[in-house]
Amino acid sequence: MSTVANQGVVDVHSSGAWSSRETVSVVIPCLNERATIAAVVAAAQDAFTTWPTEVEVIVADNGSTDGSVDLAHQAGARVKPTMQTPAIDYFNLRSPFRGLASKVSLRARRRMYSRFIARAGSVPGRRILDLGATADTTLAESNFLELWYPHRSDITIASIEDCSHLEKLFPGTRFERIGPSEPLPFADGQFDIGFCGAVLEHVGGDSSQLRVLAELARTCRKIFLTTPDGAFPVELHTFLPVLHWLPKRLHRRILGLLGQSFWAREENLNLVTRNELRDLTRRALQRTGRSARWSIESHRLCGLSSNLILWIDDRT
Repeated sequence: MSTVANQGVVDVHSSGAWSSRETVSVVIPCLNERATIAAVVAAAQDAFTTWPTEVEVIVADNGSTDGSVDLAHQAGARVKPTMQTPAIDYFNLRSPFRGLASKVSLRARRRMYSRFIARAGSVPGRRILDLGATADTTLAESNFLELWYPHRSDITIASIEDCSHLEKLFPGTRFERIGPSEPLPFADGQFDIGFCGAVLEHVGGDSSQLRVLAELARTCRKIFLTTPDGAFPVELHTFLPVLHWLPKRLHRRILGLLGQSFWAREENLNLVTRNELRDLTRRALQRTGRSARWSIESHRLCGLSSNLILWIDDRT
C-alpha cells in the first residue's frame, strides 16, 4: 500500500494478516519543512484510521531550524533526530579568517572560563545547565564548559540542535533537546547555575532574547552569560568592520547584497550592546518576579570590549 500526503509518502508492505497487537510505524524524513510538515503528519494519521492496528507517526528530523520540530510535535508525531545531524554553522567555517578567529576565540574563551570559575567556583554536586551548546566538534573552542569543567556529571546540556553525541564525547553529561520557541522543560530553580555562552545573539529579535533570558532566570539560581559586544568595531561572525553599527534593517540588507544571507536573518544574528543587555536583564528579572544582584563586565580585545559577560547572583 502506498499513501501520498502532499509532499510526504507513506509506504506500508504487508506479508500477511494484521494483528490488533501490532504497531505500524510511519517514518517521515524532515529538514526545514515548516510549510508542510503538519499536513503530512495529519495525512499519515488519517490514512490508517480504519486499520485494526496501533499507528505511530515518526518524523526523522535532519536538523531543522525553522520550527518544523515544534509543528510535528503539535501535530501528534514523535520526533527523532537522525544520527547525522549537521551542526548549524554559527562559526562561518568557510571563511578564510576562521583559523585566525579560532585562535583568538580560544584564548578569549579560556579567559571567560576563568571568570566563570571565579564567579561560580568548581564545587562538585551543583546542578549546571549549559543552554545552547553546539553540535560542532571541529573547533577547539566549541563547548568549552564541557571540555574544561572538572565535574561533567553535574552538567545538563540543552540545545535546539542534536547534541546527543556530546554525551559520549563528554562522559557524565546529559543532553536534553529543546524547541526553539518553547519554554525550557525544567522546573523553577532546578539548576544552581545557568551557563549560556555566545547564544543570545542567535535566538532572534528582542522578544526572543527576552524569553531566553527570562527562562534562564526562572530555571537557574545563578547565571553566567556571554555575548559579543555590538559596540566592538569588527563583527565577529562575518568579520566585517563597522557595518553592524548601521541601523539593523540596513545592516541586514547590505549583508544580503554581499551574499551573507544566513547572517542577514535576525534569527541567526542579532547583536546587543551593553545598554540593550542591561535592559533585557531588568525585564527578564521583572518577568520572573526575581530580585537579584547582577553585573555586566567586558572581555577586551586590543583594549576594546569585544564580549559582554552577564552575571546574575542568587543573592538580593
